[in-house]
Amino acid sequence: MKSLIVPAIDIIEGRCVRLSKGDYSSCKVYDAEPSQMALQYADCGVSRIHLVDLDGAKAGRPVNLRTLEKIASALQKRSFGVTLECGGGISGADAISSVFDAGIDCAIIGSVAVREPSLMHGWLKTYGPDRIALGADVRGRKVAVRGWLEDSPSTWTSSYGNSFPLPSRSSSAPISPATECFRGPLSAFTRNWAKHSPDLS
Repeated sequence: MKSLIVPAIDIIEGRCVRLSKGDYSSCKVYDAEPSQMALQYADCGVSRIHLVDLDGAKAGRPVNLRTLEKIASALQKRSFGVTLECGGGISGADAISSVFDAGIDCAIIGSVAVREPSLMHGWLKTYGPDRIALGADVRGRKVAVRGWLEDSPSTWTSSYGNSFPLPSRSSSAPISPATECFRGPLSAFTRNWAKHSPDLS
């Protein structure tokens, strides 16, 4: 399986933050401004940056659009060829349009893919696999939705495996990395993923 390390910037109220296990009460705020952090990542040579609008995930709609615009603008001014992907609160047509208008290249869809897979399929047809990716926040074996605030009743394989079978290397369907609140070795999760997606192993 070919791996790509993608640095992430989690955003609350326009600031870089980190949550522990999706707990908003344990939010750690960093001094760096999100656009400056993105530039630092770009200076290191990354080709892709993962952005999470945690306010948006909680509210069910994009909230930090101005911050996303600043990040995209800062990278464009420096002529960095970095792909920006973003998730959090993308729950409808207006939401996905606003994220793209803010300069995001690829929308990460999580909660909608679990709850309304037909909508996800529609977006894939409309925008194509280069602009839509499937995202999964996994806690234990359960898929967490709404920015880690809720656990869906299904495991990640049952939530996504049937509706969005993972493609072969030659397919144009989307593949999205999952994030997990790990209690054990990362390798165990990777082995399980490979077991359910032999074409990617």
